[in-house]
Amino acid sequence: MLQGEDWVLVRWPKVTIVVLHYDSVSLLGGLVNKHIQSLLDTDYPDFEVLMVDNGSHDATANFLESICASNKRFVLTRLDENVGFSRANNIGASLADKATSYLVFLNNDTVVTKSWLRELVRALEGLPDVAAAQSKLLTMNGRLEGLGDFVDRYGYPMTIGSGVIGTQVPLSGFVNIFSARGACFIIRKHLFHSAGGFDELFPLAVQDVDLGWRLRLMGHQIICVLDSVVYHVGGATVGHSKKLGIPYRDYILLILKDLNLGSLSRQLWLALGSSAIASIMLLVRQPQRLRALLGLAQRFIGAMRVALGRRTSVPSGRHPRALDEVMIPCNLLALEIVNRIRWHLSGLESHSYEEFWLQQVAIVHAFRSSVLNTIQNVRHVK
Repeated sequence: MLQGEDWVLVRWPKVTIVVLHYDSVSLLGGLVNKHIQSLLDTDYPDFEVLMVDNGSHDATANFLESICASNKRFVLTRLDENVGFSRANNIGASLADKATSYLVFLNNDTVVTKSWLRELVRALEGLPDVAAAQSKLLTMNGRLEGLGDFVDRYGYPMTIGSGVIGTQVPLSGFVNIFSARGACFIIRKHLFHSAGGFDELFPLAVQDVDLGWRLRLMGHQIICVLDSVVYHVGGATVGHSKKLGIPYRDYILLILKDLNLGSLSRQLWLALGSSAIASIMLLVRQPQRLRALLGLAQRFIGAMRVALGRRTSVPSGRHPRALDEVMIPCNLLALEIVNRIRWHLSGLESHSYEEFWLQQVAIVHAFRSSVLNTIQNVRHVK
């Protein structure tokens, strides 16, 4: 176990940090320079940064090549096209040095603190039952962005702690979380590969929740290390796409893969029904999208078959008790549906749904209770 703040490893294991870049120069501006400099200032003795250019169209690849030329810790891999978050990270992980013990997945819109990596490795080296650990994520103005991802008992994901002032969170120790957020987390390399890496069924969203869920089904723990601090902008190179998609697609695929059959048999119909109603409402407003939506629906049915075929390690009955204990005891999808209806009936459509959603008593109560329970559950490194 860890032995206080003066505990030091005899040998610091090698770490490979995988960072995706897509048009970082044009989309991030000066932030990309701060990101690179913060990595250079990291005080961990043995790490490499494997940068994956995910088909950038601007000067990003040339900029990254110049970084690699001036620092041997940095290595660049260029992809011909944008293959999505999951596949690009899997490619990066496959190129890690053979001597690497830990993989870190880090977003390019982050600024890390000097000891962030040392604290992550220190925690995992002292806690052999922990498979992965997330840094404490703060916004650039110091508010908490997230202690980690959680799901309710029906697998609906949410981030705990968003918007809380950073000083309200304990400075040290760690908390038990359901899964680590893809913005910044460390994982034992052999477990990443044995769990199958990121599932490319999820090209952009919930792939981190799915990976964490699979690790927990394998019997492993996941934590947030409060001593490891990383600042994160969030969505800087993704933006808010208005591309047509199947409503609740990723959530449905997630529960088809990972949720126990007892809960799945009850929740799947609610999720599919909600998706169908949302799609019909979209077509009422935009009937010209019928053909495109039918094509997406056909591909979605194929993806559902794939997800069902990947349930090999999912228990047929209830989740293990240790997994149940990190699930929020409510049905967030049902609460969201109720609040969407209330939003439409309220006549407040000039306000964003997200703002309205956060004002609802039931949601806010569940959210705040989860935050308080998580923060009170802090275990200190001893």
